[in-house]
Amino acid sequence: MKLALLTALYFLLYLPSYSQTTINGSITDALTNEKLQGVSVYVNDINKLVSSDRYGNFRISGLPKGIYSF
Repeated sequence: MKLALLTALYFLLYLPSYSQTTINGSITDALTNEKLQGVSVYVNDINKLVSSDRYGNFRISGLPKGIYSF
């Protein structure tokens, strides 16, 4: 019983520290405020590339918590 309780406590306390982050954003033209489709967004630190959708939105999933350069 104690082993099961300690195992459950381990998963509750330590696994969230390994969680991953999602970054959402929107690309717009600075002059016209128009949403821009097909713009590439590149995360330098992990070599990940995504493109904005037809509404100018993008999502980068599965990032370890941290500070990134785009």
